[in-house]
Amino acid sequence: MIAAWVAAVPPGFRFAVKASRWVTHASKERMMRNDVGRFAERIEGFGERLGPVLFQFPATHEYQQDRLEPFLERLPSGWKAAFQFRHPSWHVELVSRLIESAGGAVCHADGEEDPGPIGRGAFLYFRMRRQTYTRTALDAWSSRFEAYARDGRDVFAYFKHEGRAPGFALRVQTSDRIQAATAL
Repeated sequence: MIAAWVAAVPPGFRFAVKASRWVTHASKERMMRNDVGRFAERIEGFGERLGPVLFQFPATHEYQQDRLEPFLERLPSGWKAAFQFRHPSWHVELVSRLIESAGGAVCHADGEEDPGPIGRGAFLYFRMRRQTYTRTALDAWSSRFEAYARDGRDVFAYFKHEGRAPGFALRVQTSDRIQAATAL
């Protein structure tokens, strides 16, 4: 199936993947086994077409210092790994620095109750979760994304798939370093 998807898209297209709950919602014991490795095997067919991989952890998982570093060490090299921590205890400087030093990004989820830090990562990953965005708001986001791109960081922004999301994505995609799309 992945090979068919890769064959069907134009050159330069990158697939964004959200990691399975079997990886992100696992108990500490299961997470310490190599569920990341099994997930990586399943998506290796994307090859150079693999874009960012989102690891979205549940709101019930509080920060545990001994979980993140081993997890980061098991990620395949070259992945653009983004992390969305929905429990606020993860939103600390140490976590952001560890992820940045591993080449990853801390996801900012605009519109959620606790969106997480903004602008943290070797690249940037945004989940644009509001039902609607005004022209003024989109222009402000576009300016912010352009500033990050000028700093040399790639920006990935994903809008909710409902309603006018494709138009929102097109409005903020102003540079080759800014990839905006609707989430499927």
